[in-house]
Amino acid sequence: GRVEKTSSSSKEEDIVDTLLAHRYRLILANAPRQSGFRVVALVFYETNGKERGGGEPSSSLSPIVSIQTKHLAKQWAHHHVGGIHEYGNRKFVVGTNDEPHAISGSICAERAALVQLRFLPQVSRVTKIVIVTDSPSEISPGLLCREFMVSHPKISLDTPIVLGGGICGKCGMNICAPQPATSVQDEEGKRQPPQMDGKKTDDLAEQLLLSCCSHATSLSDLANGVTIQSEDHATFAPMHDFTRVRTTIRMLYPHPSVYARFTVTEAVHFGKEYASKSTSLSLKPQSSYVFDDQSIDSSNEEEKKKVEVTIADPKIALQLLNLAIQASEFDNRTDLHPLQYGSSVLFSDGSIATSFQKKALEYGCTLDAVGQLAYIIEKRCNIMTDDNERECKDKQKHKMIRPVLIVQADQYGIAHAPFAPARAYLSEHGYTNCYVLVHSRYCTTKSDDDDVEKEEDGSCIVVENDELRDLQLLQVRVDHLVPDSPNMGGGILNCLS
Repeated sequence: GRVEKTSSSSKEEDIVDTLLAHRYRLILANAPRQSGFRVVALVFYETNGKERGGGEPSSSLSPIVSIQTKHLAKQWAHHHVGGIHEYGNRKFVVGTNDEPHAISGSICAERAALVQLRFLPQVSRVTKIVIVTDSPSEISPGLLCREFMVSHPKISLDTPIVLGGGICGKCGMNICAPQPATSVQDEEGKRQPPQMDGKKTDDLAEQLLLSCCSHATSLSDLANGVTIQSEDHATFAPMHDFTRVRTTIRMLYPHPSVYARFTVTEAVHFGKEYASKSTSLSLKPQSSYVFDDQSIDSSNEEEKKKVEVTIADPKIALQLLNLAIQASEFDNRTDLHPLQYGSSVLFSDGSIATSFQKKALEYGCTLDAVGQLAYIIEKRCNIMTDDNERECKDKQKHKMIRPVLIVQADQYGIAHAPFAPARAYLSEHGYTNCYVLVHSRYCTTKSDDDDVEKEEDGSCIVVENDELRDLQLLQVRVDHLVPDSPNMGGGILNCLS
C-alpha cells in the first residue's frame, strides 16, 4: 500500500504545501532539455527540534492563512541566504530536476533539494517532502531518489512524502500545461521540448494562489481555504486541492541495504563482524521456491512463458551466494572505496553467470554489479530452449530462458538487494517474476518494542536501529522491491504534444 492515513490538520497543511510546490514549478521558465518535464520537491525540516515542520501537525499553524495580496510571494516564500526558504514558522529548501545530454547523469528534484541541507549542520530532522510534476496525476519518486532518501540520516522511514497532481481534485482546474506547452519543431521537423514563457508562468502562479476553487460544497472544502486580506476588507477563498497521495520511504523502498544508514567505516566494521560470526546455517535461505506450469494460472499462457523452473534445493541459492562473493574479489579498486560487490544469476535452463561492480573515481560513474549482468541476461533470454527451433513453425510453443534468481553480495558474504539502477532495469524490462536473495535484519512479529516490521511477502525491513542483529536470508521477488513503480502515465508526452 502507498496511502497513509492522515489527520484533517495534516491534510489541510498538505494542501497548502502542494500549492506552494506548484508555485515553484510554474515559475520555472524552462523545462529540462531532454524530457521537457518539470519536477519540484520541497523538503521541510527542523533545526535542533525547535522549528515545527510537516511531520507534526500543530494548532499554531492554521490552514486559514492570512496573506496580503500585495506581498503574496514574500508571505508564502521569503528568500533567505543559501536558497533556504520560509513561510510561517516553517523552513524548507527547494529542488528541481535537470538533465545533461547523457540522460544517465540526470539529477532529480528530491536529491537537488536534500543536498542543500549539508550546509545546515543544525538540521535535526526532515519533517516532510512534497513532490509535484507537470503530470495531471501524481508520480512516485524514482528509484535513485528513493535510495538516496532511505540512506539519508535525517529522514525517518516514516517521514511523510506528499505527492501532488496537476488537476484540482475538487473543481478539476488543470495546471499541467499552463503555457503553450506545444512542442517546437526544428528545421528537420524533429520535436523539441517546449520553451516556457517565464513571465506568463509567474503570473499564473500568482493567479493560482489567489484563485478560488469553484467546488466548495462541504464543510471540509470550506475549511481548506485562505483569507485574502486587502487594505479595505477580507474575502474568503476555498483553496484548490492538488494533493493525491501521502506515503513514506518505508512503503516505497523495501529491503534497503543493511549498510543504508552506515558510514563507510561502520559498514566495513559491520561486514567484518558478520563474516567472523556467520556460519553455513546463517546463510541458509528462509525458504525455497519451485516454479512449474502448475504454479501459474493455466489460463494465462503469457505468464507461463515468463517462468520455467527454478530452485528446487536451497543449496543452489547458497552456491549462487558463494559465486557472488567470489566475483566480488574482482571489484578490487579498494583505494576508491573498501566495499566490494559481486553478482550472480541463475537461468531457468540451469546455466549461471557472474559479474562484479566496476568502481569509478567519481562515484556516480560506477557500474553496479547487477547492472553488469544486463547484457548476459538479454543475450541468454533471446535463446530458445527448443532444440528444434528452426524446424518449428509455431513459435508460441517455444519457452524462453528467463533469469530465475539473482544475488548481489559483498566480500563479507552479505547479500544486498539490487541497487537503484539495477532495480529499475529488472522491473522495467520484464523481469518482475525473478527472485533476488536479500539479507535482512532478523524479525519475527511486530510488537511495540520491535524495530522491524513484517511485510506481506514474508520479508522484514528495519525501522531505525543501529544495533547489530543477526541477518536473515530471504528470497524476494523483483516486483516486491519496486512497489508503486514510477509511471509517467503519458505525462511527458502530454506536455510535449
